[in-house]
Amino acid sequence: MVKKKTMKKRVLFVVQGAAGGVSRYLIDIISNMDSDKYQVGVVYNSQFEDERFRNWRILSNNIQFFNLKTLVREISLENDISACMTIVKIINNFKPNVVHAQSSKAGLIARIAARIKHVHRIVYTPHAYAFLSPEFSKGKRFLYRMAERFLSRYFTDITINCSYSEHYQAIKARIDRCSKLKVIPNAVPAIHGLNRSVERARLGVKSDRIIVGTLARVSPQKNPELFEKIASAVSKLNSDILFVWIGTNSQERKSRDVIFKGEMSQSQELLAGIDLYLSTSLFEGLSYSLLEAASVGIPVLASNVPGNDDFISKYNYGFSFELDDPIPKISQQIISLLQNPRLKKLQPAVQGFSSMIEETLSTYN
Repeated sequence: MVKKKTMKKRVLFVVQGAAGGVSRYLIDIISNMDSDKYQVGVVYNSQFEDERFRNWRILSNNIQFFNLKTLVREISLENDISACMTIVKIINNFKPNVVHAQSSKAGLIARIAARIKHVHRIVYTPHAYAFLSPEFSKGKRFLYRMAERFLSRYFTDITINCSYSEHYQAIKARIDRCSKLKVIPNAVPAIHGLNRSVERARLGVKSDRIIVGTLARVSPQKNPELFEKIASAVSKLNSDILFVWIGTNSQERKSRDVIFKGEMSQSQELLAGIDLYLSTSLFEGLSYSLLEAASVGIPVLASNVPGNDDFISKYNYGFSFELDDPIPKISQQIISLLQNPRLKKLQPAVQGFSSMIEETLSTYN
């Protein structure tokens, strides 16, 4: 008797900015999907992909990619309508059982297109809600909140919150009923056998210097202004301490007190060459960079904001400060952490990666 072949589940991911943590999330999820069970498609915009995503995309022969140039971050009626209509056509051809939309802008357009085509399952991961961003005016945050509420209730089957604090903010904003909001914390796998000297050499920093670093795109959300102010104050206390920012620097930001390295390959490994990770973010979902810092065993000092607070509560070597703390107070905190002998040669800390993959795939059922 011939065994009946099982039909593959067809999953279409839609992302506007395949960079940073969103890029990492997509690669981790898709790379761990059984190709015997799933057929995967990805809608993206090549103008907003980072090197990691680009390299992975080029090597991923069993995935269908759709480069959509009108899928942009800024609100543009012409581009947004065009992007929505194009995604409708892609859905027509790809025929997904599931559409998984990423972040606010792609989340808006993809969910509308998926509902128009009556896609069986619509999943959404916000990666930090836009209405939490202090960079926007109160009026714009209100509009984002109303849009998320409307889209969640009428265009979404389930939303994945990547931290408990993001989940709390969604409930507080009355985005939807609790049963449609599922917490699946971000996680990363362990990396073994890292060489501090090698990573220092890649950073171009001498082995005897002390490095306070961060790994993120240079954007208002990541608060580079505060990072620079802290760097300036600490450098006056100890000139041996260098501040390094690794990540896409599209505006070519420069500073006398911070070395902006730009985008670099194998960025998680680079963190092994850093002495202290500093996050000055205004808000987060659950930052992959913090998880990567823990995975290579370095202490973390992070702003006490949604997303970061989840990480600090679980990582034994995570510490926090308030965004309105005086710069001298934060600077002294950094000096104290760097001088603490207990924070040298820490063991890598990772947990929950397999659970993240399994629980995410379960939302497609």
